[in-house]
Amino acid sequence: MRFRAITSYEADPRRELHGREIGELRDAAREMLAAPGRPAPVFVNLLQSLLAFEGVGVRPEALAGVNSEEFELECPARQEGLYVAFGGYGTFVSAEDYVSGTDAQAAEDRGELTPMPAERLSGLGARLHGEAATAGQTEVARALTYVFGEGRCPSCDTVFSVAQEVEKQWD
Repeated sequence: MRFRAITSYEADPRRELHGREIGELRDAAREMLAAPGRPAPVFVNLLQSLLAFEGVGVRPEALAGVNSEEFELECPARQEGLYVAFGGYGTFVSAEDYVSGTDAQAAEDRGELTPMPAERLSGLGARLHGEAATAGQTEVARALTYVFGEGRCPSCDTVFSVAQEVEKQWD
């Protein structure tokens, strides 16, 4: 059997070549998203797939951090590594490994992570949040407000858009 590539970028000529198959996969992903009771990681993976099948110009892999409840990215001012966490360890930005550090050390090294209120989300953020809310995926919807919110670097106080910094990883 020959390997057939699926690309997430609408302008890729392979999308036209395999348009029927991509359309069938897109429709299947939409149906699966609508089914209730999916575990959150499966739901996020389906969202990633749907974005790819639709040719959305965003790397679907950029949503992977929603499942791990964190993103690793760089401070836009200092180009040094940051962790953006929004799960079991709390909601914050850290310049250090927040899992292995002490609680006192971790508290000092944390910047604020501010969610974008759902009613202020627009574009892709509003769409993804709406899909999650409609499907009853409250934790995914909550995580997306942080993904499309703002963080503050604890080292230099630079405030940045989390989504923009995540997207830079895939440029």
